[in-house]
Amino acid sequence: MATTLSYGYINPQNGDPGSTWFPALNSNITQLNDHAHNGVNSAQISGAYITSGSVSIPSGSWVADVTGRYKQDVTVPSGYNMTQYSITFYLSTGEIVHPSITQLTGTTFRIFGPDNTLSYVAVFK
Repeated sequence: MATTLSYGYINPQNGDPGSTWFPALNSNITQLNDHAHNGVNSAQISGAYITSGSVSIPSGSWVADVTGRYKQDVTVPSGYNMTQYSITFYLSTGEIVHPSITQLTGTTFRIFGPDNTLSYVAVFK
């Protein structure tokens, strides 16, 4: 006789007829397709498992650019690179911002900003 496991997966037992196996297989495939890792229909995934690194971009290091903006060259945290991680930029207030950046190498980028008094934090995930 099939057993329903935590999160609703169905585990047929040896000797169960096809009339048990095939509906269980269909149910399990549907659940795998539709699960949300929300702790109800599957195990919850904690943000603690997502590794991230960050680098500060201080206001005192801006250099005037010929375009009227300010720029800084930044090295990404050790173990991270520009192509395999997403980068989110925050102001000191916690607000997410979207500055212009240009990749210089796999581990460095140039950030451009309109105001040399702003400090950013770049978070790599």
